[in-house]
Amino acid sequence: MMNPDFQALKTGYYKDIDDDEYFGLKVSPSGLLVASNSTIGHLLKSPAHLQKELSSAQERTPAMNFGSAYHLRILEPDIFNMRVMNKPQCFASKGNGERCSNPATYFKTVEEAFCGTHVPRDKDKDLLEGFSATAASGIIFLTQGEMDKLEWMADAIFNHEFASALLQGDSREGVVVWTDPETGIPCRGKIDHWNTDLNVLVDLKTTKSALPHSFQKALYEFGYYRQGPMYIDGLAHAGTRLKDFCIIAQEKEPPFSVGTYILDDEAMTVGRYHYQDLLLKFKKFQDSMKDDGLFKKLLNCGYTNEIRPISLPAWSVDSIYNTFEINQ
Repeated sequence: MMNPDFQALKTGYYKDIDDDEYFGLKVSPSGLLVASNSTIGHLLKSPAHLQKELSSAQERTPAMNFGSAYHLRILEPDIFNMRVMNKPQCFASKGNGERCSNPATYFKTVEEAFCGTHVPRDKDKDLLEGFSATAASGIIFLTQGEMDKLEWMADAIFNHEFASALLQGDSREGVVVWTDPETGIPCRGKIDHWNTDLNVLVDLKTTKSALPHSFQKALYEFGYYRQGPMYIDGLAHAGTRLKDFCIIAQEKEPPFSVGTYILDDEAMTVGRYHYQDLLLKFKKFQDSMKDDGLFKKLLNCGYTNEIRPISLPAWSVDSIYNTFEINQ
């Protein structure tokens, strides 16, 4: 059952908002677009990319399912045991009458489960209505290998001194909603864990490398430096002031190593200025939708309609020349 206060975008901190309800709320009751860190991040490419994100229905993928199961296993193990199960075998029959031996990938109900080859599709090769990567009951199905991987990842997290300490307490998987005072844009954020004893937010990230110099790149590339101040400011508008934003970074492959980080003052300051600037651009995007000509012009912003010279990035030139010198 959907939460009416959340659907009305009433400022506050909410529990028990599932992914479908959270990601499905893209427009406020008054018709304003709803902003999140990931949504406004599309403006770094172009307004056209933001428009595509806002107008597209989000289809659950196996990778998204694994990510959801990972968060449940670490943050809400009791719910994990109810919602995550081993994949059943595909229910389709092959041409020789034998049952397909592939694990099911797409589901309508627990009893209507098919692999990617046999899932029913329409003439445009889109999935028939009702089929997705999760069952209608919200059950997430994983292979035995994926289930084993989750257990290994959980062991690495809870055997890490600081990661396990950050995850103490039971204020997990919440949603904060607020209205940005400067732009009037309704905003939302999905919070992994709120450690009330330490008065910090904790976010769980999987990454290629959890080493500091590598994770710095991920911090920039995926906009985590904006996420921290945006969530802390959102909770402040909802009446709660927190001290810091911490990240538990875990590698995706064995041995599933873990790094624990806290955004420093510089990262928080830069991130705050950046998300606020993007909210201003987000408002400009929304306002332009009232003028069809202006909106179409804005969509092409950032791309060229002419042939321009292009060169190598400055940092690469010396690197290439140095290679020539070594080879000589």
